[in-house]
This record gives sequence, C-alpha cells and structure tokens, in this order.
Amino acid sequence: MRWLVPAAIALGLLGAAAGPTARARVTFGVGSGTLALLGAIGRWRRPTLIIDEQGYRVTERGRERLSVAFAEVVRARAVPAERALYLDCGDPARNLLVPPRHGFGFRFARQAELYLLLARQLGDKLVVVAELVEP
Repeated sequence: MRWLVPAAIALGLLGAAAGPTARARVTFGVGSGTLALLGAIGRWRRPTLIIDEQGYRVTERGRERLSVAFAEVVRARAVPAERALYLDCGDPARNLLVPPRHGFGFRFARQAELYLLLARQLGDKLVVVAELVEP
C-alpha cells in the first residue's frame, strides 16, 4: 500500500502534463495535489513502533499511546520461519503482535529486522513455537 499513493500521484501528474484540455490538466493536477496532501496526513497519523533497550512504545501523531518495558513481558512466543512474535505483558491492550506472513491484515515495515531486534532483547523469555496461536 505504501506505493499506491506515490504511483497515483505520478499518474495524476502525467495526466496533468499530457491532458488533452486545460480543464483536464487542472483536474489531474488538483487530484494529484489532493492525493499528496491525504498521503502526508495518513503518514502523520500512522502509529509508530519504537524499540529501545528498555522496551517498546507506540506513538501516534507525536504522542505516546503506550509503553511497555521488557521487564514487564511475562512471556514471548516466536515463530522464526515466519519472523513472527507475540509479546504478552499481562495486559491485552499493551501486548505486541508481530504477525506471520499470512492470515493478518497488517505487516510491519522491515519486519525481519524488527523480529531480530526484539528476539535479542527478550533473550530467555523467548519460546520458539510452531505457530503463535495456542491449541
């Protein structure tokens, strides 16, 4: 999805440059500008996962929504082949899911790096399993 907005903007600019009439060029140009603005707003509002030595936190629009120290993680399950993790801190609203490749509606950018970083931080708390969902 992250390439959809830039591709649509590029096509709109192409239409603005090659439109058959002035009205078509203006329409394409305004459409491209609107898409660029909406894309920027979407990026600004997107939640961001931040990981450091102490734990992880989620910010949205520059404000911290939640913070969890690695010491608060009760258990962690990992599926290395999928680069998937589930960190359970005892509060479902603050748990972290790094989803497997299939079956979930989202993925993290640079998920393999995220998996390795979290696995290193969790150490002995990390249990390797065949799948994240318990039978």
